[in-house]
Amino acid sequence: MNNTPEDLVPLGKIIKPHGINGELKVFLYNDESKTFINGLNVWFSMGDHKYQSYKLNSIRGSKNNKIIKLDNITHISETKILIKKEVFVSRSEFGKLDSKDNFYLNDLIGFKVFDENNNDYGVIIDLLNTSANDIIIVDYKNKEIMIPIIDQYVTLFDFENKLIKVSNIKSFIEL
Repeated sequence: MNNTPEDLVPLGKIIKPHGINGELKVFLYNDESKTFINGLNVWFSMGDHKYQSYKLNSIRGSKNNKIIKLDNITHISETKILIKKEVFVSRSEFGKLDSKDNFYLNDLIGFKVFDENNNDYGVIIDLLNTSANDIIIVDYKNKEIMIPIIDQYVTLFDFENKLIKVSNIKSFIEL
């Protein structure tokens, strides 16, 4: 538990045991994720800033609800400590992107948000993946505002300066 990476990213949550042989049903936050693969080291928070690592032995199922088998978990009784726990992966284990224009959504967390007039509207604190489109959650004056990541609203991603520009942002604040 002492070698916990500092760059853990949540990928999903354990829902419940599946069968008696130690398999687990997991809900993935991004059903299109290609990060969740056999052999991956996954981490679970055990409380008090301590994490436990397991190797992902197998994965099956469709879309968000996957059935996984972890190394050294062979019986349903051993799964109880993992139920309702988030599944984390080290950011360093994410696969390489196929072009410089692609990015992982979690890379946007911490970016500053500006409108077209360079007014500061806070910082991105989280993201949502929905079937329609991805959404950024911005902390604006201690209020969370949600903005869909579509060309109509998000007009610029500046990775060098860690900022994005959003048009018509006031319509989200007034909701």
